[in-house]
Amino acid sequence: MAVAGAVAAVGGYATGPETLIGRIVARRFPGVRVSQASIAALTRDLMRSRFQTFSRRTAVEGLARAVNIFGVDALANWKVTAEPFQHLERQVVTYFVLGSDLLDVNDPKRDVVTYSQVPDACPNRFAEYDS
Repeated sequence: MAVAGAVAAVGGYATGPETLIGRIVARRFPGVRVSQASIAALTRDLMRSRFQTFSRRTAVEGLARAVNIFGVDALANWKVTAEPFQHLERQVVTYFVLGSDLLDVNDPKRDVVTYSQVPDACPNRFAEYDS
C-alpha cells in the first residue's frame, strides 16, 4: 500500500503543473537552458496569480496530465484544447521573459537562464514612462 502511494505521488508530481510549464518553456524556447529551480519558481508565480480557484487549478492540473499522455503539440493543435493551451502558453512566455534574465545573458543556449520573479510595479521592461 505504501509503495502504491509513493508511486502515485511521484506520478502526480511528474505530470503536474511544473512539468507542464517546463515543457511549454522548452517548446517556446528550444535549446535555452533553464534550471529546474527556475521552472519551479515560474510555476509557483503562475499558480499564485492565475490559478487560485479550485476550477482553474483543476483545469491546469488536468492539462498537465493530458500533455504527459498526448504531448504538447497535440494539445496545442487539438480544437478542444488549442485555445486554453495557447492562452496558458502566452502567460508562461510573458512571465518567463519578464521575470528572467533571458534578455541579459550572453548566450541563452550556453548560459543558464534564471527566472526569479515577475516585477511587482510594471512587468513590462520595455515600457517608456512620461516623467
